[in-house]
Amino acid sequence: MASTAPQQAPRTRAEELRALMDEDQATTVVDVRQPASYNSSPLTILGAVRIPPDEIAQRYREIPPDQPVVTFCTGPHETTSARVARFLLEHGYRHVSALQGGFNTWEALGYPTEEKSGA
Repeated sequence: MASTAPQQAPRTRAEELRALMDEDQATTVVDVRQPASYNSSPLTILGAVRIPPDEIAQRYREIPPDQPVVTFCTGPHETTSARVARFLLEHGYRHVSALQGGFNTWEALGYPTEEKSGA
C-alpha cells in the first residue's frame, strides 16, 4: 500500500537565510506567526511579507512561485511555518523551507529586523 504521508518541509538555518539576504538573492520571506505571537512583537524579519497562517489557502498566490520561499513562525519547533511550507510545496512551489528556530532564533542572533507595517 502506498504511503500518503504529507511531504516534509525542509528547514533553512538562520545563517543560511542571512547569507541569501547579504548576497541579495531573490528570496520571499513569509511571516506566518500566529496572531498572538505576531501581535506581541513590533518587529518582523527585514523584507518579510505577512500572511496569517489561516489565510494561506486564499492568499498563497501572492507569493512568487519562481524564487525560493522561507516561511517563519515564532519557533522553536517551526510547527506553523512547516505546515505552511508543506502547503506551498503541495501547490506547486518547488523551493520552500521553514526557518529553523523561527523568529526567536533570528532575533536572538541579532539579524536584520524592521518594524511591522502599521506598528
